[in-house]
Amino acid sequence: MSSLGLVASCAGTGFSKRPRHSPQAQQLASVWYPKLQSRLEAIYSLKGAAKLRLNRGIFSRAVEQAIAVERPERLRIDNYSVMGELILSLRYEQGQLHLSGARLPEEKTWLDPEAFLSERLGLQLTMNDLIDFLLGGFALEAPEAYLGSQQGNKVILYGEVSRIELDTVTSQVLRVIGRGQQRSSYEVRYQDYREVDGLMFPHAIEVRLKNPNMGLNIEYQNLVLNAEIADARFAPTAAETE
Repeated sequence: MSSLGLVASCAGTGFSKRPRHSPQAQQLASVWYPKLQSRLEAIYSLKGAAKLRLNRGIFSRAVEQAIAVERPERLRIDNYSVMGELILSLRYEQGQLHLSGARLPEEKTWLDPEAFLSERLGLQLTMNDLIDFLLGGFALEAPEAYLGSQQGNKVILYGEVSRIELDTVTSQVLRVIGRGQQRSSYEVRYQDYREVDGLMFPHAIEVRLKNPNMGLNIEYQNLVLNAEIADARFAPTAAETE
């Protein structure tokens, strides 16, 4: 998983300040950390359909996508027209981002995928952060970084660079606040948990960036978790290799 970088400012987020070191705070974190780690490590691949909504200022557009993602760093998102035409395909593997489709005269390759996310999509994130979010997860710090605090039916784990809110009844992650690359802080909300292949998975994921008008909403429509994804799924299409 990716590194979050510098310490995040959580002012105005609804989280209280990081608690002081105490046996109680350390004990609470030590109880919940293994549960959280186990959940994150349980999901390593995903394929299915999703509706992605990219919010940029006053513009917001939702498109239907076919998506495949696999740790540690393989991702493909295909955008099809209502007639079944591949309009745009985004493929990420081995540190390179490739774009192709009917709207591009030829395939384009980005050797700096983070520059594409930032300059073209307005998302100040790394590709690994994006993959984590698509898989319903996030970057987890070392166990000793966390202190715990309980507020009603919620537990908050305070790390050095992130804050994690969990439901004590379901053990589900509700919200994460952290800081990504380029000193950009973000908030991720995980909602609409449903059982998929024996695992509870959020079907609605909202990524908010420091700029309140920038973000990404993910609504999954059907999913398969942890199934083997053929290498061909991440390879160029026939049209791309002509």
